[in-house]
Amino acid sequence: MLIPDPSFSAQDGLHRALELLVSRRSNPVDLPLTLPESGFGDATALEMLSGHVLDRAAQLGSATSLAHMDPPTPWITWAMALWNARLNQNMLHEMTSPFATRAKELVLNWLTPFFGMQGGYFCAGSTIANLTGLWAARDAAGVKQVVTSEAAHMSIEKACRLLGLELVKVPVDRQGRLDCEHLPDLDGACLVLTAGTTATGAIDPLYLVGAAKWTHVDAAWDGPLRLSQAHSARLDGIEKSDRLELWGRPQTAVNVFRPVYSSTAALVQALPPGMLSTKLRTGWTDVGAFGGGKSVCRYGSHDWENTGCAAMITHSANRNREAEPPSDPNSEA
Repeated sequence: MLIPDPSFSAQDGLHRALELLVSRRSNPVDLPLTLPESGFGDATALEMLSGHVLDRAAQLGSATSLAHMDPPTPWITWAMALWNARLNQNMLHEMTSPFATRAKELVLNWLTPFFGMQGGYFCAGSTIANLTGLWAARDAAGVKQVVTSEAAHMSIEKACRLLGLELVKVPVDRQGRLDCEHLPDLDGACLVLTAGTTATGAIDPLYLVGAAKWTHVDAAWDGPLRLSQAHSARLDGIEKSDRLELWGRPQTAVNVFRPVYSSTAALVQALPPGMLSTKLRTGWTDVGAFGGGKSVCRYGSHDWENTGCAAMITHSANRNREAEPPSDPNSEA
């Protein structure tokens, strides 16, 4: 290995990588089926992989593509991903991620007030965020039963199985919302309300927040409505919940079907996969710890992808908040 190794410094290869990204190639080169005896080198490896990574990927930014959960991304987030890969900051400690730690705090401080929350952290996805929310309900509030609608995300059932919690599913009404007439006794239970079901986008009655011992709101789909000046009222009541989960990326996909507030997507599409927000309660030692100092879902070694969210918010926050509202997902029409 050369000292210093050119593989760890900016070279012409980075410019070539950008050329390939913009001007895509065809006819991917066959990759070896067994581990090569020796490496091909940076430049050759780049050319070999470009035909696979770029040309054999799902082209979500195509004019003929109708995104589902994964939308096309603006170029500023590509730059953030590149910078993150170059610097390889580790969020385990502030010394190894001085600005990354600050960026996380900034993004949370920007977003949590819209939901009446006082803290939060980023998770690997909505499944982990929901698991952590129910984990908190079990350990901090002592709940043994979870009540939710039949349209709740499958991660709620998975979390209950992992945590040993009884799950009670309530039927939905004609609009796909949790049917209040079929609610069981909520004393001692955790009520999980969905703000935007994956099937129809329906929002469960948020006036039920506080009716149970603990309320967790899964706002993965419609949570960003809270950022809309025109339609934040649709999520009134969410600020009273004990814990909520917000995921930016699926919301962008919803905007494909409801493009009238697509600019809200630009604000949230760079969010890390899951953001869990919480109220600070007596006995909780910090945002991610509660009950006897137990730390739940406080990630140690992970990258600082929240810088992508910081970039998008600083780029277009005010413009996005002026977006036109969508049609009411709970309307009878």
